[in-house]
Amino acid sequence: MKAVLDTNCLLDAANKNAITHLPLQKLLAAAVSRKIQIFVSRHSLSELTKDDPVTERAKLIADNLPVLQHYPIGTWINQVATWDQLCGTWDDARNNQKIQFELTSLAKSGNDIRDRGAYIDALLANRKRMP
Repeated sequence: MKAVLDTNCLLDAANKNAITHLPLQKLLAAAVSRKIQIFVSRHSLSELTKDDPVTERAKLIADNLPVLQHYPIGTWINQVATWDQLCGTWDDARNNQKIQFELTSLAKSGNDIRDRGAYIDALLANRKRMP
């Protein structure tokens, strides 16, 4: 089984007071024992920049996870990867734009480009066999 943790999951895994802390710790333990594979998106990595203890612990967790391939969405300034780290074609990028606009309209509590980008990376990773 493969899973992708988004920024909120990483923060909750690092925060002992979070309601989902224990279940996320169990997921991480399952990954260490190789029962499942857990990945992280470059979008989530880019969000872990605050200088506080929980975010620093979340960044340590994320830094030990394999990173998904990055598929572009948005404008060039919205990218969280370098040109040589981008995957897909220009047609993929156009499709990614359509997906992100659909996600924006479906999200009831709102989302930002990092949420949508992490979703697209996870969605497209499912199409490709990850190691």
